[in-house]
Amino acid sequence: MKVLFANLFISIISFFSFQNTILAKDLPYKRVVSIDYCADQYVLKFIDKQNIAAISYDADKDFSYMRDHAMDIKKITANTEEILSANPDIVIKTYAGSRNIKKILDSLNIKLLTLPNPVNLKEIKEVLNIMREISVHDKKVNDVLKNIQSYTEGFKKNNKNISAIYLSPAGMTAGAGTLIDNLFKVSGLINYQTKTGWTSLPLEKIINKKPNVIVYSSFKSLENHPDAWNPLRHPVIKTQLKSVPTINLKPSVTSCGGWFFLEALNILKMIDNE
Repeated sequence: MKVLFANLFISIISFFSFQNTILAKDLPYKRVVSIDYCADQYVLKFIDKQNIAAISYDADKDFSYMRDHAMDIKKITANTEEILSANPDIVIKTYAGSRNIKKILDSLNIKLLTLPNPVNLKEIKEVLNIMREISVHDKKVNDVLKNIQSYTEGFKKNNKNISAIYLSPAGMTAGAGTLIDNLFKVSGLINYQTKTGWTSLPLEKIINKKPNVIVYSSFKSLENHPDAWNPLRHPVIKTQLKSVPTINLKPSVTSCGGWFFLEALNILKMIDNE
């Protein structure tokens, strides 16, 4: 009889421990604050709106993929006082915030989560897995991961040796180690820019040899971005590349690394040099 009661007691304790584990996952952070628009995308996608205390002022701009979900949510800057005014229990960022923000938040027992700024699909998956840990929407995260997996498995690269140059709204171009460069690689395009990172337009190279295609992003209005201008207005570019086909990628699918990488791939895979 004692053994029976002992086993029953252990079973009850185990049951409640299991329930507490489930509840711990079911209870999201109640006051989530995002302080830059790359973090905004993941917060708006995977955190329930009632649990989002604040997001950045860029969250509803045209270069924000999740802008339609950013309405009626408090907007703040990355200023520490503004962050604290939102009374967060977790602050999520990719690049914004002061140098001592972690120290300040730690002293107040507020969690700081710094997301990597992904430049390829592997890193995008890593960020999604991080979000799974703080979101109650495991299925939503899993669905996005499965969609990425199934899409890339069936994706056929362009193998026609097409060279492409990317022109940003700020007049810069993307080389190795950037999200754009990885987009080109996955789609089978050859990056015309051979330098690493973000650099100025290679005007001399363009004069001597044209790329097969120009890929660019443009903003709807100058007020949305301090550097927003159309690089195709540059006199050298305009003259030399007037006969080169152009492809416009929405800034919202190129400004940050996210699951919307696939939308850009859908456009790039249709490029043909014929």
